[in-house]
Amino acid sequence: MLKAIIFDFDGVIADTFQMCLNIHRDNKRNITTKLYRDFHNGNVYESKVLKFTEKETKNFWKCYCDNVSSKHLFPVKEQISQLAKKQKIFIISSTTECVIADFLSSTGMKKYFQKIMGVETHKSKVEKFKMIFKEYRLEPKECIFVTDTLGDLREAKKVGVPTIAVTWGYHGKTRLKKGSPNLMIHDFKELVPAIDKLKN
Repeated sequence: MLKAIIFDFDGVIADTFQMCLNIHRDNKRNITTKLYRDFHNGNVYESKVLKFTEKETKNFWKCYCDNVSSKHLFPVKEQISQLAKKQKIFIISSTTECVIADFLSSTGMKKYFQKIMGVETHKSKVEKFKMIFKEYRLEPKECIFVTDTLGDLREAKKVGVPTIAVTWGYHGKTRLKKGSPNLMIHDFKELVPAIDKLKN
């Protein structure tokens, strides 16, 4: 029985790929689009593809906070509001919790989410999954994780959470296939039917 849906934030709810890449480039880092996509093939905080200093990271989050706004919202509000009527909804992200909370408040979506778990909680999504399971007495098979990156699919697989990969975010279908998602969707309108299909 499906009891919870866990969403990634960047690339699933918020259209932030180009914004984030531009911030890094403005900070004098010569990063190609491909390299930045490769950066998300695993946990970004353990990546060997790109390394950022503490100063660079602090500056990145300041710029991120200053630039992200409701204009970055993907058209998923209707789908998430519909899903929240039947299951608990969570966010697990590598982004800071306060920024996500402010974003959701500005878009009228914060009320749909039980909990937001960002980098302050833990840098590993594996550990954040385990925290949700324990706190809400959930089994992995009772949840679905919706994400847009190969790295997230790999972390979800470690804890046995069924996954839906979306191709409107950081990674496309060819890369996402490497993570063996249970389902893959290409349009926002497919989200609710995909979850219905997977839970059955």
